Amino acid sequence: MNVAALASRFVPEKTAATTAAKPAKPLQPTPSASAIVTLSGANPATAEAAAPTYSAPANFLNQKLLLPTRENVAMLAKAAGDALNAKLDQAGIPRSPAFELEIEDVNSAHVTVKGNRADAKAIEALVNSDHKLQMDIHNTEALASHIPGIERSMAYQQEYQAAKTQQQIDQVNARYADLLSGNQAAADIGLHYGATGIQVTINQQAV
Repeated sequence: MNVAALASRFVPEKTAATTAAKPAKPLQPTPSASAIVTLSGANPATAEAAAPTYSAPANFLNQKLLLPTRENVAMLAKAAGDALNAKLDQAGIPRSPAFELEIEDVNSAHVTVKGNRADAKAIEALVNSDHKLQMDIHNTEALASHIPGIERSMAYQQEYQAAKTQQQIDQVNARYADLLSGNQAAADIGLHYGATGIQVTINQQAV
């Protein structure tokens, strides 16, 4: 993923005693909305951003950009689900039983369909015959993949700011050692298609 900028965050001084002992905050890449919307695949573990709030698409360099928020993920999932509903209905393919949509290679537009359906390959071919639908599914997964890292970074900063003693600071840093070292596990993103559309899960939790 192309990172638009690097931003360092500095915690304001609390007292001279505690500030001197605090470790320097590492530089963290701020996720680029344009890169997220173009294609998925970056590890969101070290993504750090201000508190996400809902934002309508903004035009920048002739691209529509979306912030990685749960609201925007739900919006993209609904659009992709509605489009897939229409294609299945037009092709005479039943919406049930449910199936999974998977991005196996982030460098390819291909979407894999998995599930206990004899027509899974026919559905997969239908999805991949529509480039816009492919990209809608990719973008839904891509935006969702950045949310855990951003939310965990926010939680770390809030706890760090609230720490009043060196012991508390050390405890916070220990809890978020994976985040600070850049070794946070990649998010588990699920795209589940049912009769009503696409349901997104992040680490087994519905968006």
